[in-house]
Amino acid sequence: MSIACGHLREALLSKAAQNRALGRYVALDQGPLTIETVKQQLSDIGVEAYICSIRKLFGSRRDELGKFDFIYSSGLFDYLADSTGSRLLEVIFQMLNPGGKVCITNFVPGIYTAGYMEAIMDWWLIFRDEQAMQQLTSRIPRSQIAQQRIFHEDNQNVLFLEIEKVG
Repeated sequence: MSIACGHLREALLSKAAQNRALGRYVALDQGPLTIETVKQQLSDIGVEAYICSIRKLFGSRRDELGKFDFIYSSGLFDYLADSTGSRLLEVIFQMLNPGGKVCITNFVPGIYTAGYMEAIMDWWLIFRDEQAMQQLTSRIPRSQIAQQRIFHEDNQNVLFLEIEKVG
């Protein structure tokens, strides 16, 4: 499942998605036009796209969606305050099947493109380092975590937080 999926362009690059080898692929976003685009472009490969805000995930919507083996969000946590981010990560973790994984991303502080992102793109992000990413896991009981890692992508601009649930 992808949370804050945008146009879900990564599905177009995934051979597994194209070959329908992923099982259930759910895409969530709060934007109706975004979800309509995903439905038009990706429903033929089995993507289920739904309008869903974070607030709805905090409520009954998470139970309606069910459980997943993999949940990811790239580009959402950069906008969330620590309290909201840690609560959302807790909810996402609860939506995992045993042995499932969650992966989230966040831009790191001090990247040279920050001024461009703010001035040109109008992206006012919350930057996080490894310690701040670790703090987002504070609501998840350690006994439920099988493995966890925090790592940078090659350009050192984005941090990934990956957590595996005990199976």
